[in-house]
Amino acid sequence: DINLIFIHGIAGGSEDWKPLVENHISNEFYTMRYNFKGDLIHNYDDKVVSNNIWLISYYTKNTLKESFLGNLSQYTNRLDSILNQITKLTGRSKFVLIAHSMGGLVARNMMVQSPKRWNSIYKILTVGTPHKGVKMSVGITGQFRDLSPKSKFIKELNKKWSLYVSQTDYNKWGVIGSYHSIHHTE
Repeated sequence: DINLIFIHGIAGGSEDWKPLVENHISNEFYTMRYNFKGDLIHNYDDKVVSNNIWLISYYTKNTLKESFLGNLSQYTNRLDSILNQITKLTGRSKFVLIAHSMGGLVARNMMVQSPKRWNSIYKILTVGTPHKGVKMSVGITGQFRDLSPKSKFIKELNKKWSLYVSQTDYNKWGVIGSYHSIHHTE
């Protein structure tokens, strides 16, 4: 009864996780993404696939425009809309999120928007996510600005995350290949 959601990183898309999923999990899955107009499109048909695996994208099809004009707060809202749509389609409101790189920041930020959303996430696994930002990020606009360690986005996300983690079950979160401040002292 849990939806398994694969989330891409910077400049990625719903196809990024496809080789891993097809070769190691299942060759049956759904996809959901935004089109050029910003509408959600998907291939859901409850008679075709027998599992709850979704490869999603919070970008529109215009990746270049997203890189310069999009931002992580916007992607957070889009991810939330995607999960709401998946719940409507499947009737399943619980999720396991597997998120790569910047997608891990977007997923974590979505989780801390409300207690209801936090509770809808059974587990989250972030893979290579820069939880403290990217030191080399010199962007002055869009997602590149948000990735800076001193950005308002990173500071607010980590502050909210700490509050939720301190009040709930920490076993919700897993990290692969990234800095993990809870088990590290500076």
